[in-house]
Amino acid sequence: MASKVVSKHRASTDRTPAVGEWRDGKTTVIVFVSEAELDWLVAKKYLPEKKRENKAAIKHAIESVLSDELKAASQKNLG
Repeated sequence: MASKVVSKHRASTDRTPAVGEWRDGKTTVIVFVSEAELDWLVAKKYLPEKKRENKAAIKHAIESVLSDELKAASQKNLG
């Protein structure tokens, strides 16, 4: 069973892009997370085991992974 994480709830009027952009400058991203990916997040300490069903905790874990990867990539480019 995969979990679905939605980054932000929007009113239906905000879901229609105006001239190719969202009104607030942000884009909604839907990520389907498999059990194996949840296991990986737990194993790497991004997600506490007892919060693996918590959508906000999963979202935070994914954001942390992305942040760490961006930091690593920028360090690689600087070094």
